[in-house]
Amino acid sequence: WQKDYDESRYKEAAEAVRSQYGSFDKAVAAANTPKALTEIKDLALQAKEPTAAERALRRLADEFPSDGYGQLAAHQLCEKLRAAPVSIEAT
Repeated sequence: WQKDYDESRYKEAAEAVRSQYGSFDKAVAAANTPKALTEIKDLALQAKEPTAAERALRRLADEFPSDGYGQLAAHQLCEKLRAAPVSIEAT
């Protein structure tokens, strides 16, 4: 899948991820580099798998905070939180 991704064949890369891992969630769990997590996140978003993409972002931010990919993931998570509707319940 990484060769397809590197050659901008994203649909084929996403299909290969599903074939190799069974799901994007399993691919996120198996990825062991910031680059692989970022690529899986990109493919998950394209494949309309936002939950897996968010898991990849969280792993990146948590496990690779000093890496550029991890820092970008932390920023993207912050932006996502800022954009989320806020609900305050009266007590």
